Amino acid sequence: MKILSFIYISILFISLASCNPNKEGVSNQAVIKGYTSNIEQGTYYLLKSTDAQDWQHFYKAQDSCIVDSSGHFQLNLSMKSAEFLQIRNSEGYKIHKNDFYLEPGDTLMIAVNDNSLELSGKASRLNNIALELDKWRVKDKNSKKRYSERRFLEPLDFIIYVDEIKNERLSIVQNHLIQEIPSSYQNYLFAKIHLQWKKDIWDFLKYHNYYVHGNWDYVSADSLGLNNVEQLMPDSNYHFIEDYWECIDGYVDYHYKTKELETSNSVLWQNMFSKKFSIVKNDLSGINRDIGLLNLSKEFWRFLSVPQNNFYKQAEIVNNYFVLNKQSEQYYSLFEQDYLEFMGIAPSKKAPDFRLENIRGEEVSLSDFLGKVVYIDFWGTWCGPCIKAIPKHLELQKSIKNNDDVVFLYVAMEYNEKDKDRWKKFISSKYWPGIHLVAKKQFKNEQLKPYKLTAAPTYVLINQAGNIVNPRASGPENILEDIERLLDK
Repeated sequence: MKILSFIYISILFISLASCNPNKEGVSNQAVIKGYTSNIEQGTYYLLKSTDAQDWQHFYKAQDSCIVDSSGHFQLNLSMKSAEFLQIRNSEGYKIHKNDFYLEPGDTLMIAVNDNSLELSGKASRLNNIALELDKWRVKDKNSKKRYSERRFLEPLDFIIYVDEIKNERLSIVQNHLIQEIPSSYQNYLFAKIHLQWKKDIWDFLKYHNYYVHGNWDYVSADSLGLNNVEQLMPDSNYHFIEDYWECIDGYVDYHYKTKELETSNSVLWQNMFSKKFSIVKNDLSGINRDIGLLNLSKEFWRFLSVPQNNFYKQAEIVNNYFVLNKQSEQYYSLFEQDYLEFMGIAPSKKAPDFRLENIRGEEVSLSDFLGKVVYIDFWGTWCGPCIKAIPKHLELQKSIKNNDDVVFLYVAMEYNEKDKDRWKKFISSKYWPGIHLVAKKQFKNEQLKPYKLTAAPTYVLINQAGNIVNPRASGPENILEDIERLLDK
């Protein structure tokens, strides 16, 4: 593949040379040409890094193009000054975690093969420095081993290790400073290095005790010689860099856990939403507060599963606060997308319809069962707890007197045809009454996205009018009373 990459890059370089981007009248044009081994990428979008912010802000794209049948693409940008840029595919994912730095008149050739990236052209000199920094963890077997074992180190040994890595990466940048590097790109590289250092520290504080002692108690920052965790907050000028959000989340989670040391796990879980919101609201400001609020929406699935959280009321409070205090319209729009999607499956809302295949290949819709109580079990043949719960499902069905008025809908979250065949064999070999359907691509199944599924088993209870009663209902051992209450109405 490397030989192929070199050939593609060479062809692209010749092609770009013929374009003469520096000719009179177009000296402010930057051109990116490239090749990807994944020809199913669809459309590529070129966005300023400050506009991209994680998801489908394609309306802000500077340019877009369709990846052709041979995997080639070209993007153009009219520039007045240097910019940090990202290339994203049709699903909103970056083709590479790094941001590309381009100046007016620059050319950049990109070859993406699986997870590797090769750059050439005028703009590659600077951008290859970031790629060089990325190799520190995988440059040899010893580096891989040391990084994989970092969470097992004693606290002081760990801080020595991450400081050593940070200094090694800083020296790489210093070595390149003998060449002229724009200050904006220097600062980006330094921010990138320090962000990785901070992210690894937050990771260690959270996971060290789990890996060594099997518990989820946080390590005190004092044990690393860090008397002030504020120094672990990232530079907000570079909030678009990969892993920035994780540092904000690390800060919030650390403060949450260390403030609740004497709280039992059950109460801790119930109060998580409100406590984390309080930390974000009171301890963070500016763009960091926006990211903290957005991170909360990425955890909605956790809070939704705990009835005591009063999730929907609290989510509305957070949304109203964000509306009044937002610094970034884009970060709020990402939060709002999550918020509205979860509100779409609130109790009393119409259950989103879906149409999936049964074991005979016939399509069955949720709406087919209007007029009956529907209890859905989103499960999978790969899920141990799901399999273990089957006898409880059978007991539940036997316990209901008016069984004809209840539909037990079992939706298997399988990924591909092979998994689908396994599901068919599994169902055929068992006595398991009910309606059995299969959803390919598991949690990425487009029809099931409205249900915000992240784990199996997940249970949903729907009433006779087709409205959601509980988007995260109890399991078969505890749901009988809820079903009978609906049948008595």
